[in-house]
Amino acid sequence: MNTADPPAAGSSAEAPSSLPATEFRGRYRRELAAEHARLEKLRARAQTGPVTILYAARDREHNNAVVLAEPLRTGES
Repeated sequence: MNTADPPAAGSSAEAPSSLPATEFRGRYRRELAAEHARLEKLRARAQTGPVTILYAARDREHNNAVVLAEPLRTGES
């Protein structure tokens, strides 16, 4: 795993399809916050050029990529 890779969605939480969107978002945001150093490294990489975030969810609006992109854009953890 690359050290800039964020935790996988659902690594300690349930799969997004089995949770309400707000609960999944909250759980994944807490996972990202717990990996602050890795998130900062990814944010620094995003500031130097484009970053492609892949996802395998069917739902284009409620998935780990959408949740991960939020703190990268806003600078929040």
